[in-house]
Amino acid sequence: MISDSIPWRDELLRVAERLERKSLQRRWTERSSFIVERDVMTSAYAIRRLLEAGKVSRATYSATVPVLSHPARGVRPDAWNRHEIWDLYDLESPQKVQLALRKYCNQLIHSFVWAISADEHKNLFDGVFAASEKECRERLYFVPVESIIDICRRIGGEDIWGVNLRRDSSGAAYWVSLTREEVEAEHFEI
Repeated sequence: MISDSIPWRDELLRVAERLERKSLQRRWTERSSFIVERDVMTSAYAIRRLLEAGKVSRATYSATVPVLSHPARGVRPDAWNRHEIWDLYDLESPQKVQLALRKYCNQLIHSFVWAISADEHKNLFDGVFAASEKECRERLYFVPVESIIDICRRIGGEDIWGVNLRRDSSGAAYWVSLTREEVEAEHFEI
């Protein structure tokens, strides 16, 4: 359980800043690729930890992340070919989809297929391709860098004012984190 979410939120804000700088970077090195991969993985882990600890607002918990889904071509990804995404997936027929936060995090954390993407025209970092071990036979997701930055800033900048313990209809207890706006709108007493 995370008792203090502030260090995790601060790290998400730092990741957003670094990824924004990387999206404008012209000179790219192996170290640059490492930093992007580390930051994307760290942010996904931090977001999932905050979700599991109940340290995000109700609105954020139900938020989705806009991505593109590319269907598999039928060739099974394995350790030798998983980097050949243009052969494994139809990159010409993307479908816009929204991933729930937990699924978004799991696609990145458990990625079997992983690649950093650069815009064709400007040759600037524009996102990542990822597919978890569970989904890599069916689809590949493209996550635009803007989506990663937006969700990092949203969760990193969230100001949780209180936590309420509630029970569902079966009597099971669960935590609800509340932002200042939610506390004021629902007249909760903290």
